[in-house]
Amino acid sequence: MSFSDLPGFTLPLLAAVLAGGLIGFEREWRGRAAGFRTHILVCLASALLMELAVSQGAWRFMPIGGAEVVADPARLAHGVLTGIGFLCAGVIFRAGFSIHGLTTAASLWITAAIGLLFGAGLFLLGAVGTTLTVLILVALRLVSLRLPQEAVVDA
Repeated sequence: MSFSDLPGFTLPLLAAVLAGGLIGFEREWRGRAAGFRTHILVCLASALLMELAVSQGAWRFMPIGGAEVVADPARLAHGVLTGIGFLCAGVIFRAGFSIHGLTTAASLWITAAIGLLFGAGLFLLGAVGTTLTVLILVALRLVSLRLPQEAVVDA
C-alpha cells in the first residue's frame, strides 16, 4: 500500500463516518444512550475491518512453509456483527415490564452492517441502507407514538 492508494481507502471511511453520523445524530437528538459519536465509531470500525479483509493482498503472508493466510471477508463481517451484539446489549435495560434501548441497539447493529457495506466498496447499497435507517428512525417514530403504550402481561 502506498500514498497513491490513500484516496481509494479513504472514501469508504468518509462515507462510513457520514452514514454513522446521520444515524447517530437522530439517536443523539432523542437523548439516547448511544448517540452521535458511538454510531460514527461503530460504522468507521466496521468499514476499517472490512477494508482490511477486502484488501488482504496488501498484507498477505506465509507463516508456515508455503501455506498462505487468506482472510475471508464474510467471516470478518460475521465477527463484526456478532461482536457488535455485545455493545448492543449494553444499551438495553429492563425497568419493570418495560424494556428500553432496543431501537438504539438495533440502530447500532445496522450501523455496523452499513459500515461493512462501505468498507466492501458497496456505496449505493450503503447509502440506501443509511437512508432507510434514518427514515425508519424518524418517520416510524411518529407511527409508534400513535400506538397504545400499555404493557401487556401474559398469564
